[in-house]
Amino acid sequence: MGQTNGNPGDDNIITVTLATNCDLYSSAQLHIAGMHNASSSTTSVPVVDKANGFASLVGVAEFAKLTPTSETTLNVGLINTLKARVLYAFSFHLTNPLMFQANPNLFLSSSGAVTIGPVAVEQPLGLDAVLHIFSFATVKGNLTGDSTRW
Repeated sequence: MGQTNGNPGDDNIITVTLATNCDLYSSAQLHIAGMHNASSSTTSVPVVDKANGFASLVGVAEFAKLTPTSETTLNVGLINTLKARVLYAFSFHLTNPLMFQANPNLFLSSSGAVTIGPVAVEQPLGLDAVLHIFSFATVKGNLTGDSTRW
């Protein structure tokens, strides 16, 4: 997983790359859990295809917010079979939390005909991690904070 923007309160595009070791059939649901304090202006989320036609496999992608933990889960409903050992990639938009946070632990799972328990998502370390939200502070009138290596 990766993100395009780590600034507090900004729009962010999350990209997910995945392959399974078994087919996931239509009516299955993929779940990406652990996106703390992230939000979306709508419950229904468009999924953008990045590799191997993932968007054509998806019916509805929806955010579910769990309170009081403020954990957001993306639930992606499949309408066609996700083939085993094929590398798929897709992206979706969300709005970053308003305050600094270190990258949360994210988990991918599925439910339906084939149930896969939560599996930790591998992420880059440090500032490049998904939903690592930068902090900002003023020091003697100058703005300082986390920055990317670019």
